[in-house]
Amino acid sequence: VGMAAYFLRVRYDSRIGVKMLVVASAAFVVLLPLIQRLGRRAAKRLSVPEAKFSSRQAWALLLSSGAALALFLGFMLPGSTIASSPAEFSYLGNTASPLSYIWSSVVTFTGFFVLYPVALARLTYSRGGYRYRLISSLLFLLLVLSIAHVFLFAHDYGNLTVDFSIQNDQLFMDYAKKFTLYPLLFFCTAALGVFLVLRLGGVKLLTTLALSVCVGATLMGVRNVSIIRRGFAGASPSSAAGSENAAEPVETLYHLSQTGLNVIVLFLDRGIGPFVPHILAQFPETAQQFRGFTHYPNCVSFSSATVTGAPAMVSGYEYTQERINARSDELLREKNNEAILAVPKVFADAGFSVVLDGAPWTNYAIGGNSLLSQHPEVSLVYQAGRFTARYIQESGFSAKRATAIDERVRKEIRNFMVLQALPPLARATFNAHCRRGSKLVGMDMFLRNISGLYYLDDCVDTTSTTDTFTFICSDTAHDVFTFLDERCELPAFEQPELPPYCATMDTASKMHYQANCAALRQYGRFFDSLRARGVWDNTRIVIVSDHGFPIDVPEFQGFAQPREHSSYAALLMVKDFNAADTEMQTSDEFMTNADAPLLEMAGLGLSIENPFTQQPFRAEKDDGVTVFACTDWNPQHFLDATVFALDDEHAYHVSGSIFDERSWLPYRAWKKAH
Repeated sequence: VGMAAYFLRVRYDSRIGVKMLVVASAAFVVLLPLIQRLGRRAAKRLSVPEAKFSSRQAWALLLSSGAALALFLGFMLPGSTIASSPAEFSYLGNTASPLSYIWSSVVTFTGFFVLYPVALARLTYSRGGYRYRLISSLLFLLLVLSIAHVFLFAHDYGNLTVDFSIQNDQLFMDYAKKFTLYPLLFFCTAALGVFLVLRLGGVKLLTTLALSVCVGATLMGVRNVSIIRRGFAGASPSSAAGSENAAEPVETLYHLSQTGLNVIVLFLDRGIGPFVPHILAQFPETAQQFRGFTHYPNCVSFSSATVTGAPAMVSGYEYTQERINARSDELLREKNNEAILAVPKVFADAGFSVVLDGAPWTNYAIGGNSLLSQHPEVSLVYQAGRFTARYIQESGFSAKRATAIDERVRKEIRNFMVLQALPPLARATFNAHCRRGSKLVGMDMFLRNISGLYYLDDCVDTTSTTDTFTFICSDTAHDVFTFLDERCELPAFEQPELPPYCATMDTASKMHYQANCAALRQYGRFFDSLRARGVWDNTRIVIVSDHGFPIDVPEFQGFAQPREHSSYAALLMVKDFNAADTEMQTSDEFMTNADAPLLEMAGLGLSIENPFTQQPFRAEKDDGVTVFACTDWNPQHFLDATVFALDDEHAYHVSGSIFDERSWLPYRAWKKAH
């Protein structure tokens, strides 16, 4: 009461929500004795007669409902999540098989929903057994609500890391009827329905329904286990998202030529083009390292995710979503594989030594390499994650990562299942206050990615006797879940001071800005190494990204849907052979990331035809381009599909300046006019 008076009279400027919570809590404490008496009377009056709901039936309902919850939340849902991408959950820390996480969840939820309720029922025994009946009834109601919350009132959680970190926690602030009114109405309807069925003697019906959920969850879980076993069989330790290998010696992976020509493509997944000038202004030494480059800020991607945005980035306009869909008699993954190889094969056929360090969704699988084994003229290497331990040792990073990544995954997979089963309005609180370890996993992922860029110069020698083409992937700007220090070299536990450019950004956007800083700064170190080795002038460098991301990019402030537009804000920068040693130039020319392969091949006398389709490589943007949002980022969901699902409601036809909203015409309106 005193606290309530304090907030009403002294802290009168507190938020209304805080005031209401304090007053409600005070009222509850004062009225607690009355609430208890009324609760006991109501429980006895509303309890179902023992003739219609015996203790034996109560035990049957309790055990079947508890088992159904354990199998649903502990077996089926975790299995479905891991089965979507088994390789990502393989070889994490000291745990090889991802099935370990499922068995752990089954044991935990069995204890929580079966053993604990049984113990509670025993300890709270009352004459007539009405508490048995109450506990079993509530457990069945919880089962119904959990299933509804997971399938009927689910949020779109977006991309998740292996520890189920949610990048955009603002999604919980969606107060549409689907997440507020409808769940409440469903709860009232379900509670009334369970009560009426029990009053009418239908306890056997409820028990049968609970047992049906047990059977269904078990069958789905067994199917998921089978998928995971097959996925695990094709995984390798290097494909693990958070593998922490021992400090390995850095080996040479890329061989450049001192006398011939070198073409290097630096693919930065989720690189944001508009960030570049602000990053170079923040770090003048990095700006010096980028002398000779031309930046194309007026650049779009054709989609908002790797699976739909990368093919055109790798091999040009023939691999936009629309052009890929036009070949509707071929599998998407075959066309994706073709896109990965088309330009590298042109270089290889011209006598270049070709090395790919990773490739976007080869064979539509993480770490899939069977495709490239059919093309020995193209070498495939993987350095991501190999030098993480060495980087941690040499950088002096001493964060207390209390538990291994596999233990954090084991915990967070259970937490995420609980999060999904909660009422929508309770998810934000649970995510913010009941989940731990996400920050540490984000740090681990950053260290894994940045270490690959940090040791780029050590992975290079200049012994090649032929011209070279080198394609290097990095997820440094993609797996973004932690703040970095002021130098953008190591993770930080708190937000550092950021430039005014970031003032209007939310937390996720600031993290993305820093991650882009980190990548560009390591690229700058690599460029200094190329200069020192005498291979700067005979090297052409293209830096490109496959897509942007729906974050706060100040250049799009004032747009009706600013985050939608930032999803297409791709990164494109070029340093040509014998480029003048001048400050980075900026070109306002309208570009797409499908121009990258044209810039890579320009002036080298290479074949202008795609070796697989015999179609010419050429720019197709004179009348603008159409960009489509990705409807599903995970290609393993459409291994047998032949076309992408195009969402024309969230599509645009773009031409001119991407920073002028008038340049983004809604696709439906543009299509109607043309």
